[in-house]
Amino acid sequence: MPRVEQKRMRVLSPDELSQILKVCKKPRDKALILFLVDSGMRRSEARSLNWIDIDITSGVVNIRRSKSKKARSVFIGVKTRRALLRYRRSISHEDNDPVFQTQTGTRLRPSGFRQVIRRISEKSEIPFSAHDLRRTFATLSLKAGMNVLHLQSLLGHSSLEMTRRYVQMVENDLGEAHKEYGPIDRFLR
Repeated sequence: MPRVEQKRMRVLSPDELSQILKVCKKPRDKALILFLVDSGMRRSEARSLNWIDIDITSGVVNIRRSKSKKARSVFIGVKTRRALLRYRRSISHEDNDPVFQTQTGTRLRPSGFRQVIRRISEKSEIPFSAHDLRRTFATLSLKAGMNVLHLQSLLGHSSLEMTRRYVQMVENDLGEAHKEYGPIDRFLR
């Protein structure tokens, strides 16, 4: 069988991410986008979170059951925590209440979660999905210097091969890496 060429999966640029955040007028929407990009969580994992699972002070988020049915922890930064606090002020936030809620205070269903993402995507005029936000987390984290083993653990991947599929280096990144580390220019000065 001939090899099927893998298509490049969508990863948002920082400029696209800024544009998306600008259209998020509801505190929930902004918190959701920041949370997904900052944590790298899967849509189903974020949907199933309760407030007790998030330590706002430290930024630790406990995932009780992931896709692999194993518990793991991820982290969120200060800006994401602030957005979550702003959002939390407008909703019921007892320990066992869902983090991402409908207007009536119930947990977002999978279709509702997709609908929120789709609405934000249409408003921003940037096509993206929740999974694109997860890939964006992976790619931007690696570009910022995160160790690939740490990234693998945060994403909940059992193999580095799966993590490799998520992280895509664009030609500019590869060109910059070559400028910095290319053997001829570096060692034959």
